[in-house]
Amino acid sequence: MLNRRTAGRGDFARARALRLDGRSGVAMLEFAVIAPVLVIMLVGMTNIGVAYVDAQRIGAVADEAGLMATQLAIQPDQTTTLTAAQVYAASSIIYAVLPETLTMPATNFGVTISDIYYVGANCYTGTASALPCPGGYTANVAWSVPMAGGLQWVRPCGTVTQTSSSAAQVLANGNSTPTTVPTAGIQVLNSIIVVDVTYKFIPFFATPILPGLLNGGAGFSLLTSGVTLQQTFFAPQRSIVSPYITLSPTTSSYICSGYS
Repeated sequence: MLNRRTAGRGDFARARALRLDGRSGVAMLEFAVIAPVLVIMLVGMTNIGVAYVDAQRIGAVADEAGLMATQLAIQPDQTTTLTAAQVYAASSIIYAVLPETLTMPATNFGVTISDIYYVGANCYTGTASALPCPGGYTANVAWSVPMAGGLQWVRPCGTVTQTSSSAAQVLANGNSTPTTVPTAGIQVLNSIIVVDVTYKFIPFFATPILPGLLNGGAGFSLLTSGVTLQQTFFAPQRSIVSPYITLSPTTSSYICSGYS
C-alpha cells in the first residue's frame, strides 16, 4: 500500500515538473519574440527624443547667430555693414551651442548667413510713413556666406520666391528653402538677415552596433546616412538708413552683382 502511494506521488511530481518545464519553455519563447521589439521601441523613442533636442539646439544657433549679426552690423552713423570676420563670429556660435561640432566631420553641419533685400514697386515717395508699396516687393539675395561646416545652404544670387506667410509661419510650417523667404511684415527699404543652420543627426546606435547588418541592408541606409535637420531664422536689420547690410570687403565672391 505504501509503495503504491509512493509511486503515485512520484508520478504526480514528475508530471508537474514536465508541465512547469513546458510553461518555462513557452515563456522563454515569448520573451525571445517580444524582447527585440521592446528594445527597438525603446531605442527608437530615445533617438526621437535626442533628435528633437538637437532640432531645438540648432534653432537656438540660428536665433543667436541672426541676432548677433544684426547687432554687429550697426555702425555709429546708423548705416549697416558686416565684415567677413563678424559674419564668421556670428556663425561660430554653433561651436558653443553644439560643442560636438568641434570634433565631428565638417560635412555633418553647416551655417550660412545671407542678406535678403526687398525692393518695392510703385512706392510712394516723400516721407517714411508713405508705406507700403502698392506694387509689392521683390526679394533679392544681396550676399550669402557659408561660414561654418561643410553642409550649408548657399542662397543663389537673384530674385527669391516669396511665400504668402510671415517668418513665424514659415518656420512653424517647416517650408523654408534656400530659394524662399517670407512676405508678410516686410516694408520698403528693409532687408533681413537669414541664418540657415543644417545638422546631420545620426542615430547613436546605427554605426557602433551591428555595422555589418546595418551597412549591408538597403533598408538601413537611413540609419547609417543620418537625417539632415534644418532651422532658419529671419532677423530684420536694425536700421533703415541703409537699404541693405553691406558685406566687407566688397570684393568678396559671395556678394551678388549690384550689392558691393
